[in-house]
Order: sequence, then C-alpha cells, then structure tokens
Amino acid sequence: MALISIGLFMIMFVIIIREEFDALPGKAGSIYSFTNRNFFLFFLAYIIIWYTQLSYRMEERFGGIRLEAIVGAILLILAFTRYSKETKAKSPGLTLYLVALSMAAAIQVPLSIVPELSQNLFIDNYLKYLAMSLFIITFVKNPWHLLIFILIWMLAYWKVTMEGVIGGVTGSLVWQNQGVMRLHGSVPRYTHPNSLSQVALNVLPYVYFLYPLIKSKWIKIFFLTSVLQSLYCIMYSGSRTAYLGVMGLLFFVWWRSDRKVKIRSGVIIIVVGAICFVSMPLQYKERLTSSFTGQDKEGHSSDKRKAMYREGLSILMDNPFGLGLGGYIFEVARRTNDPGNAQEVHCLYLEVATHMGIQGFIVFMALIVKLLQIAKRNIGDINKQVVLLKKILAVNVQENNTEYFVIKRRINELDIIKAVINATLVFLFVRLIVGILGMDFYNIHWWFTVGVFWTCSNMVQRAGLATNDLIEKSNYKM
Repeated sequence: MALISIGLFMIMFVIIIREEFDALPGKAGSIYSFTNRNFFLFFLAYIIIWYTQLSYRMEERFGGIRLEAIVGAILLILAFTRYSKETKAKSPGLTLYLVALSMAAAIQVPLSIVPELSQNLFIDNYLKYLAMSLFIITFVKNPWHLLIFILIWMLAYWKVTMEGVIGGVTGSLVWQNQGVMRLHGSVPRYTHPNSLSQVALNVLPYVYFLYPLIKSKWIKIFFLTSVLQSLYCIMYSGSRTAYLGVMGLLFFVWWRSDRKVKIRSGVIIIVVGAICFVSMPLQYKERLTSSFTGQDKEGHSSDKRKAMYREGLSILMDNPFGLGLGGYIFEVARRTNDPGNAQEVHCLYLEVATHMGIQGFIVFMALIVKLLQIAKRNIGDINKQVVLLKKILAVNVQENNTEYFVIKRRINELDIIKAVINATLVFLFVRLIVGILGMDFYNIHWWFTVGVFWTCSNMVQRAGLATNDLIEKSNYKM
C-alpha cells in the first residue's frame, strides 16, 4: 500500500509540473516578475518536504539527516539575497503587525514560567514558520507560479489524506480515542485525528474556487479525489472541530460565491450536507450532534472542554500579561497538583491570550483584521480592473489580434489571483471558526496566509499599474 501511495503521488506530481509549466505564458510582455525556475522548483520541493514530513519518513534510511532543515536553510539564504532585489511593489501594510506580533512573542521568552520551552517554541514554531511567508513572497512572483504553488501544496495534503484513507480501509490507522473509533494520521505531525481532519479541511476551499479555472482533465481528477479523500478523513476522524469547520466552510463558500450562483450553490450545499449526515456511521453522527446537545455517549469530552474553558478564563484573569509561550499547561499542573492530567485550553483565542497576554492577543487579532482588509481591498481592485479590461475588449480591440490576446491573458491572470485570494479568505475564516474548539496558534497556517495575501497584493498592484498605463498610453475610449 505504501508503494502504491508513493507511486500515485509521484505520477500526480509529474502531471502537475508538466502540464502547468507547459501552459505557462512566456515572459515576453508579462507585467509580472518571473523567479528563476530552478529556485522556484527548489521551493516547491520544500513544500513537499515540509507538508508530507518527508524528513521523518527518511529518518531511518538516512540516519536522521534533517532534510527539511537543510533545504529550509538554503531557501532562507536565497530569499534574503533575492528579496531586496526583486520585490519592488510596496508592502500591503503587514510589516508593522508582524513586527509587533514577533515582539509580543519574543518578550514572553525571558518572562515565561518555563523559559527553555518558550525559547524552543519561539524558534521552532514561530520563527521557522514565519519563514514560510518570506519564501512565498520571494519565490511566488506571478499568477502562474501562484497556481502551481497552490497545486503542489494541495498535492502534499493529497498524499497525507490518501494515506489516511488507506489506513482507514485497512484499519491500520484506526483506534479508539475518547470512546470512539477514530482515524489517525500516518506521520507525527498529523497523528492526532483533529490534525488529520484539519489537513483534509484545508484543501476544500481551493478546490471550489480553482476548479473552474483548471483546463487539464487530470488535474480535475486530482481535485475530485482530493475532495473524496478529505471528506473520508473528516468523517472518520470523529473530530467535532472538523465538523464545525465543514459547516463554517460551506457557509463561507456560499457567502463568497458570485450572486448568479448563490441560490444554486445554496441548494447544492443543503442537499449534499443532508446526504453526508444521513450516510454517516452512527457513532460519528452522535459525536456531531453532541457538539450542539453537549451530551457525549462516551468520553465526556464536552464537559471536559467546558471545564477547560472556565479554567482558562480563570488563569487569564490571574495572569493578564501572559504565562509565556507554552506556559499554560504548567500553570494548570501547578494549580491542580496533577501534572499527568494537565491539558491545554483547546481554544485558539484563550491559547493566545494566556500564552502571550492581553497585549499579544490584541496584536494577533489586529493582524487578522488587517489580513481581512487586504483581501477585501485586493478583490475590489481586481473586480474594477477586470471590468475595465473587458470594456476595452468590447469597445476598442479587434478580436484575435495581438492586443486582444494580451488583454485576455491579463484577465485570466487576475481570475487566478482572485480565486486564490477567495480560497485563502475562506481558509482563514475556517481557521478562526475551528479556533473556537482547537489550539492553532503554533501552526504554519497563519504564515501561509500572510505569504499568500502579501504576494497576491504585490501582483494586484502590478496589474493595476499596468491597466492604468494601458488606458493612458492607448487613449482608449471608456
């Protein structure tokens, strides 16, 4: 089964790289930058290595060599040497927020009740993850590379969810957790059912928004299998957090849909949701309904969660300026005098507030609000540019001449950027909803989002300048 999984993964990787690179327009006449192809491929390799946890898989064979660290270090050097040379567009306004959040996190290291743990978390789960934003900004410079990057990112998750499906069918990754038989992940990063289900949840908004733009039948098949594998992993993980995330995802996908398809997509969502609920095995259906009734058949995890929230609020009131990164669980152990049963708070917002204090929580939420504002502004700019370009096509340009194809290409590129922004916006909203029941701060999701919004904003700026220049130089009648 493992060999089949690896073989299918490699075949799909070759298909994506070959078909999408073959579809790349030439650099001539492009308004965007083009990163060196070898550097870009090296970055894609890092995406595969990180998201599939390839270092762990290769540990026994290669004696524990840190492939992820080596490739990441090389990318970091390349990013620092190329960033200042290639990035000409203005920052979308995130720098101040990132500096403030980094300072709020860094100051918690010396002030922490567990300084050594806080230092490790700051380096391994903050700074290293923050580097992902820099990599995306530096190596993803145009809409076509953006599309390929997202497809490879989805492919890495496709590999993880495929292993989940195989493990579920064979039973090798299914065992009891909280009184329910739950599906687990194949590598440590995704071992917990909640972690595996979040992986499955992440790809769904990208399938929805990118599918209409994809021409290749093979990549459409890849999208379809991604959805099926994701739904399987979400259902059999027995994760209430993921079930809540799916509901949020369906709502936000409907909300971000064009007005023309809102009614149709709403009906489809209701019908598909009803079919999925009816077809769920009883134990998972009961687990889903317990999210609303508060009554568990076994495990009493709902009662435990409520108790954790009360305890988290109490600890926050006593320590408003934070316990330090990772310090919460040690404070719980001290209070209860029961280190063996101490647990994290299982809520993103309480996690940030208790680890980094009220000041850190305010900065984190300010960053989230800024990201939402950037997404809204860029989508608005794209819509205006597309309207202008379509007017130029309709009124001033003869069909099938060189200028016609140039403008059509720009519209297609803006469609790609808009689809990725919309998908990432839904991705972010889902992360915030899932955060009600899960602790997510020390995760790469935030820095993935920052990188995608930042580089998309740079592209939108370039496109806007080019559109204005096109109108002014050509004296088009608008």
